[in-house]
Amino acid sequence: MFDFDAKKISWCQTGLSTNGHFQIKMALPSFVKELASDLKLEELDELMKTYTNEDGIIFRFLKNFAKFTDIEFIVSHRSANNPYEEDGIWHDDGSRYLAYSLSLTTQKVQGGDFLLRKKGADNYLTLPTPSFGTFTVFQTGHNGFEHKVTKVTLGERIISAGWCS
Repeated sequence: MFDFDAKKISWCQTGLSTNGHFQIKMALPSFVKELASDLKLEELDELMKTYTNEDGIIFRFLKNFAKFTDIEFIVSHRSANNPYEEDGIWHDDGSRYLAYSLSLTTQKVQGGDFLLRKKGADNYLTLPTPSFGTFTVFQTGHNGFEHKVTKVTLGERIISAGWCS
């Protein structure tokens, strides 16, 4: 799923320390895309439990970038069809050491952009909803960053988001 090649790990570490984030493609099994397409969120949640436990691929990959003992996660489904859909607020994920977002989005989406900035800064980085299997790792308030996600205006955005504590 991930290439643990030292050169790629070094590239990711540089992106994280220089830009506050990096993105890398995660080769997910085809059944994961089927679960996401069919909006089988409970099954995706169960799968993410295996990926984020101590033996899981996400846990082992993220250990290259921070010291932590636990990953909390959610499977987030945001939809343009939700009448309560709205922009998120700037937040920093508190004392968590590192955070990630794994895109399980299988269709075209408008909105749902991920915004990242240094705390209190006026300028920010905008990452549109990434394609299926894109893994975004980003700094949290522990390192002076904050983020938010904008309103989804078209389609269904499915993300597994997690926090390393």
